[in-house]
Amino acid sequence: MQESNYGPSGDLNLPMPIEDRKEYEGNMEKKLADLGSKIDEMACKAEDLKEKASVKFEELKKKREEASCKFDELKKQGQEAWKDFKSHLDTAIEDLSHAVGEMKDGCSEAKSKFEKN
Repeated sequence: MQESNYGPSGDLNLPMPIEDRKEYEGNMEKKLADLGSKIDEMACKAEDLKEKASVKFEELKKKREEASCKFDELKKQGQEAWKDFKSHLDTAIEDLSHAVGEMKDGCSEAKSKFEKN
């Protein structure tokens, strides 16, 4: 059987002139290198975000533990001391809530930036 000179779309499949082929290969090599650099850059940014997020999560865990300890202390207090101690727990919970909100906002912002790229 004889080899066809027509491609899958029915177009005549003629060989590309050497000059065009070298130019095409050069362009593709440049594009691949550029895209590879962008991927490497995004990987670095992702790693940096991962490290920053890890630190923030550790801070959140610490704040959660502090609030939990305050709550445990509150449960042990008598009625008079409980009223005074309540403000300490309120502050700890407010601090934790604020930190969680910041982390959530930061994650959403990072996600939207990553999705845009």
